[in-house]
Amino acid sequence: GKALMKEETIKDMLATLAKLKDAK
Repeated sequence: GKALMKEETIKDMLATLAKLKDAK
């Protein structure tokens, strides 16, 4: 439920940060 959703959001955030790092 909410816990899973929160975990997915965190994963998405980490993935976004990784992309930003790779872009630089």
